Amino acid sequence: MGSDCSRSSQEGSSILARNIRALDTEDAEILFSSIFIGVTETLRRVKTQSGILLDLACTSENTDIEDLAKLPVNVELQEEIHNSFDVSNLLCQAVDAGFEKIIKILRVRSEQTISLPLASFLRYFTLSVLFANEREAISGRAGALLKTIINDHILRFIAAHGERENKILTGGMGSDNLQDKDFAVTDNEILELVLQCSTSDPPEWTEISKIWSLSQEVDMSNVTEDSEVKNKARPATIDEETFLLPSSAILCLKGTSKFLRLIGGIPSMTPDITVSLISYLQTFDFRCRQLILGAGAILSAGLQNISTTNLVVALQAVTFIATVIPYICEFVRRHAPAGRPSANLVGEFDRVRRAF
Repeated sequence: MGSDCSRSSQEGSSILARNIRALDTEDAEILFSSIFIGVTETLRRVKTQSGILLDLACTSENTDIEDLAKLPVNVELQEEIHNSFDVSNLLCQAVDAGFEKIIKILRVRSEQTISLPLASFLRYFTLSVLFANEREAISGRAGALLKTIINDHILRFIAAHGERENKILTGGMGSDNLQDKDFAVTDNEILELVLQCSTSDPPEWTEISKIWSLSQEVDMSNVTEDSEVKNKARPATIDEETFLLPSSAILCLKGTSKFLRLIGGIPSMTPDITVSLISYLQTFDFRCRQLILGAGAILSAGLQNISTTNLVVALQAVTFIATVIPYICEFVRRHAPAGRPSANLVGEFDRVRRAF
């Protein structure tokens, strides 16, 4: 009988775990939000009610002995109740019970969490940190295990994000025919934000972390680009200097923007994210040289030969990214914690730029 109950419980847990893993991004966020809000409100009520009970107990203890003798309740029984009633322990038990379940759910969703799109992960991070801080404020307990799990998710996401972006960049550069590509309106908007971030965080980047707003992807299907009717590609412009770019340089700009948004969303992890960003920029530089000097573009993009035009476009791509790097460096400098390790990271950007 006992083994049947145990087996049934295990099967139920397995089904629940499978269903939790199967949730899509939006449903998972709704689940976490409802759980975090529910647990937080419950803890608030428990704290309030336990405080009321404690006040009643203190009032009873301050009652004169003569008054107690007149009460119908047995004094010895009342003292026993007071001694056995530990208000702080009651709150701690409520906190532990709620957190035990939450931690299990977070662990079950680990693989799905580190695979989230950037905006969704930043929302998850913000939601989890707010909950952990609120829990600590209510109960006075730090919740080290919860923070450990969140930090583990962050580190794994940073690594996975870097791998994904490097893979996208390498694939895009491999198929690049090294011809001028139109620098569209949306591309220019991304560039403007990257340039702006050297002095202040663009509101467009901070908005994605606001969990109180609806999570929604930008729909570009209705955006009309007039590049289709243009015969001449539009250049990118930085401080009145223009660059006619291949698709790989635009792809690198977009990828770099994602790393910067990640730093802005989780400033405490700036050193780790910056290491990944530097590796990304080095990949771009290495692949550019490989495609030209190693004639890799002939094989990967199907070019018959490397022309002077291809060389000029490739040089423009490298020069463009090198021009953007100082803006990136200032953004990292603003977010990196003080100390020698951060100074070394900033110095690494100078070495990367000189390599370009």
